[in-house]
Amino acid sequence: SERTHEEKSKLYQEYEQKRVALQRSLKRLITKSKPYFDAKEYAEYELQNQKLRIEAVQKAISQAKRMYRTALNNLERISEEIHLKRNNPLVIKLPPREPGVGSDKPDEFIEMPDLELTEFPKIDISDESTDDEDESRKSHDETLSNSISSVSID
Repeated sequence: SERTHEEKSKLYQEYEQKRVALQRSLKRLITKSKPYFDAKEYAEYELQNQKLRIEAVQKAISQAKRMYRTALNNLERISEEIHLKRNNPLVIKLPPREPGVGSDKPDEFIEMPDLELTEFPKIDISDESTDDEDESRKSHDETLSNSISSVSID
C-alpha cells in the first residue's frame, strides 16, 4: 500500500509539472481565448433567457386565442338567439361556423355547403298597364317594401 502511494505521488508530481509547463508555454493563447469563452458563456445565458421568454409569450398567445375563441362562440350564440327570437322566414339557416384565423386547427380545405336561396318574384315594369294592374302592382310593391324593411342586417 505504501508502494502504490509512492507511485501515485510520483505520477501526480509529473502531471503537475507538465501542467505548469503547458500553462507557461500556452499562457498567451489562454489569455487570448478567454474572451471567446466568456462571450460563449454569456451567449448561452442569453439564449436560455430568450427561450424562457418565448415559452411565456407562446403561453400568453394560447391563452389569448382561447379567450378570443370563447368570445366568438359567445357572440355566435347571441346572434343565433336573436335570429331565433325574430323568427323571420327570410333568415337563411347557415351551418355552424368553423374555427377562424389564428385557431389551433391545422390548415385544411373546408368545403362550404350549397345554400338554397328562394327566388324573388319577377316584376314586369313595362309601361303598358291597366288601372287594375297599377293597383295590383302598388299593393305588391308595398308588401315587398314592408318585407324588405322588416329585414335588419346586424
